[in-house]
Amino acid sequence: MPYKFKREEKYLVLKLEGIDKLPDQMLENLKAVLSYIESLRRAQGKKDNSYIVVNEDEPYAEAVWKLIQEEEERKHRV
Repeated sequence: MPYKFKREEKYLVLKLEGIDKLPDQMLENLKAVLSYIESLRRAQGKKDNSYIVVNEDEPYAEAVWKLIQEEEERKHRV
């Protein structure tokens, strides 16, 4: 069966400007959670990733989705 690209919610993005406004205890809790996730990834041999984020409200968001879809489908044809 040929590969069919499917949009999915896979990541959580937090704006730094919003994090900066957290009360101290919440910020410490968030840092602890992020540190724990990072340690789990390292234990699994996963590398740190870097991402490009596009707000879906932007007029070019659909064009970005189309590029991603085309590339994912191309990768699976090879």
